[in-house]
Amino acid sequence: MKTHFRDIFLLTVLMLSCTACSLTEEAIDGQEAGTVAVVEDGQMERPQDMESYTVFRAVPKSGEMLARPELFFPEGSDYMERTDIEEDVRVWEDTHGNNLALDKNGIRYSTSNYFLTYADLLYDEDGGFRRNFDDLLTEGTVDTVSEEAASELVTGLAGKMDIAFCDAVAYPLSVENMTKLSRLFMSDEEYEEYLKVSPESPLKRSFEEAEEAYLVVLVPCVKEWPLYHEEYDYGERFYPACCVWGIVSSNGLEWFEASGLYDVEDAPAREIPGMTVEQAKERLQRRFEGIMGEQVVDCTKIELTYLAAGDGVSGKVELIPAFVFYLNESFTREKQAEAEEITMQDTLILDIETGNWVE
Repeated sequence: MKTHFRDIFLLTVLMLSCTACSLTEEAIDGQEAGTVAVVEDGQMERPQDMESYTVFRAVPKSGEMLARPELFFPEGSDYMERTDIEEDVRVWEDTHGNNLALDKNGIRYSTSNYFLTYADLLYDEDGGFRRNFDDLLTEGTVDTVSEEAASELVTGLAGKMDIAFCDAVAYPLSVENMTKLSRLFMSDEEYEEYLKVSPESPLKRSFEEAEEAYLVVLVPCVKEWPLYHEEYDYGERFYPACCVWGIVSSNGLEWFEASGLYDVEDAPAREIPGMTVEQAKERLQRRFEGIMGEQVVDCTKIELTYLAAGDGVSGKVELIPAFVFYLNESFTREKQAEAEEITMQDTLILDIETGNWVE
């Protein structure tokens, strides 16, 4: 189950009202019941209201459609399929360290250079694939491979496997950007201290122009609607991630990953009544009612998306519509007689059909 910032916030609120916390007694006594104001950014993006939505049935793409190593390995590669792998996983390797793996979750191709140079840069401290590349990857340019060639390679692979996508964005992994990403893991000061006690570098810190590449991120879709990119395991339903992305350098394809790949059945599962954006916002407001303190939750964006919802066993899913709320929460925490302003960011997802939150 995904831990949302509200769960962390609620924990913080509980800490404010208990004697076991580290706050002063004056700070504890100062906590009174208040309100949480849910506001919206003046430039907030929001979807249009719809009278009804379609729920789709889908099944995982066949292994034969995806098990095509000739699409991934370099021309002339001596790749071979391994025979010592468990039945539900297929793996191909060549003598240059290139690897292709196919399992029930999707397909992954990697070169040895991917793990040496790029792998640790793209994941956050919780092991999740970073999603704020629009903010992170803004510096420098890539001269060793063109953005157009990188995008065509990744989108071409998706097309050959009949993966529908509604958007593709190429991000420059320049020397400047890769250096910035490496410092998110550990500051320069922390890195120097680490090297005093460990002979091994925990993360690549120095990059060369020859290693520059493009990260190409695709948005899989059903019809014209995007499929959500994070995995959830909540209650009786399992929501697998749907994502496609790749890295292309001057050497060619360094990495390709595609998960949550489905063939959509022609006949829809059912039609459901629409929920307006205003109705969804009312549910968001009610979610924060009754919380102690004075907090502000700023809704910066509402997005209509589809979730793949299944039992986590059969592989069959329903593709269901949902609203995704992008939120900034601000509140003041008093500690040791000083006020500390806290801002937290996360998303909340509302199932349009049931009106329940997906967490």
